[in-house]
Amino acid sequence: MRTEESPAKVRILATAAELFQKQGYHATGLNQIVAESGAPKGSLYYYFPNGKEELAVAAIGLIRDEIEGRIRRFLAGVDDPEAAIQAMIRAMAREFEQPEHIIRCTVSLLTLEVSLLSEPLRLACTACTEAWENAIAEKLEQGGCDRERARKLGAMLQSIIDGAMISALGKRSMEPLLYTAEQIPLLLQGGD
Repeated sequence: MRTEESPAKVRILATAAELFQKQGYHATGLNQIVAESGAPKGSLYYYFPNGKEELAVAAIGLIRDEIEGRIRRFLAGVDDPEAAIQAMIRAMAREFEQPEHIIRCTVSLLTLEVSLLSEPLRLACTACTEAWENAIAEKLEQGGCDRERARKLGAMLQSIIDGAMISALGKRSMEPLLYTAEQIPLLLQGGD
């Protein structure tokens, strides 16, 4: 998010992002966003004159940037790509002590809800997934993986991690994430 944005807009976006991830698009109303953000109601319509969908696209962009930043920081902290990806997944598992933290690591639930109903929201969710896939792929390339294989592995690993987060939420257990972390060496050693 740009630093010159107004505090009211920042609060609206942060609140909307959290509520959309936690409650879903349809269960989150503009009045709730305004109330929980503490921003004047008029400011919501000033910054997002086209309404809820426009706000949601911007909020999903915020989610994308925040999670991509976290992924890149995790991956940068360990030189070996395999160990870095495992460390990132294990860190997600540690956050599972508070399930709302896991929900804040994905847009999968939101994607399922909106992808057949709104093209702008589908595209915003897709941009999230692609940014996260690319972060993983770049780390794999840094470790010597060729670009095309890294791209495919990045997409596969992002899908597996997302699936593990959904499974962890459903089971209320960090085990799916921990098991996924254990399997990273096997997944990366396979051929095309």
